[in-house]
Amino acid sequence: MNTDTLLPVRLDPLKWLPTLVLALALSGCASAPSLIDRHFGLAVQRAQAQQTQPSPLRASSAPVADTDGVSADAAVARYQQSFQAPAALSPVINVGFGTPKAP
Repeated sequence: MNTDTLLPVRLDPLKWLPTLVLALALSGCASAPSLIDRHFGLAVQRAQAQQTQPSPLRASSAPVADTDGVSADAAVARYQQSFQAPAALSPVINVGFGTPKAP
């Protein structure tokens, strides 16, 4: 029997340590989600559902009875015209405020 082959194998940590770290890191991805992770985002979904009222007009195509077409058209026209020119600045009365007093 050859005694050279029975010598203990010397492990180099620089070879197996990165593999061990990678295996441990990937094992974290394989675990089942926790209770907190399973309900992640549920609070936001519930808040949105509570703050959103379903429209009763969604099912019907009946016109809205609150506003007639002429006044709605005028309101939309005024709204669009408000972006064409900047609003006029109102005069500021600033007499004697923030100025140093004469000696």
